[in-house]
Amino acid sequence: MRKTKFILLFNNAHLLSYVGSCGRLDAIIDMKESNAIPSELSLREWHIAWQQIEVLKPRLDIRYIRWIKPIKYKLNTDGCSKGNPGKAGGGGILRNERGHLIMAYAEYFGECSNNMSEAKAILFGIEWCLDKGFTNILVESDSMLIINMINGKAKTPWQIKHIIEDIHSLKVQGTFSFQHCYREVTR
Repeated sequence: MRKTKFILLFNNAHLLSYVGSCGRLDAIIDMKESNAIPSELSLREWHIAWQQIEVLKPRLDIRYIRWIKPIKYKLNTDGCSKGNPGKAGGGGILRNERGHLIMAYAEYFGECSNNMSEAKAILFGIEWCLDKGFTNILVESDSMLIINMINGKAKTPWQIKHIIEDIHSLKVQGTFSFQHCYREVTR
């Protein structure tokens, strides 16, 4: 059951409530940010606070997500790990500016973490593109962490540093740009 978290402040008390998918309301009161303890709140104050919790609704964050055609070529990649670390694999798809399939691949990477499989999927795709003469590529991945590592916006851990360095050494052989996309785009 997915639960949505709501935060309500009442008389400097930090009240947390969770609404389940069945519509039931379970309230948890967290008084960390207040000197008040439950016995100090009057019955009327509890009643008012409870009424405010009862009418809370989840805030929806709706975004329109779609695959956008590239100027030249686009490589969408994805990696996964069953367990972390665990058996891992990855794949990708290269499309042209019309959205037509150029190639698709899937690889087994053995035992590794999800971040390593995401990086290996990108590396494999770039190697394939360069081998076949594709050099103007927009690379998209649903792993914002790996994209930020490649773009120099995040620190790279030693476990996958060699893969990120290999990507950096290959990307100078063409015009590669790297950007994050939502998971739904890579499916």
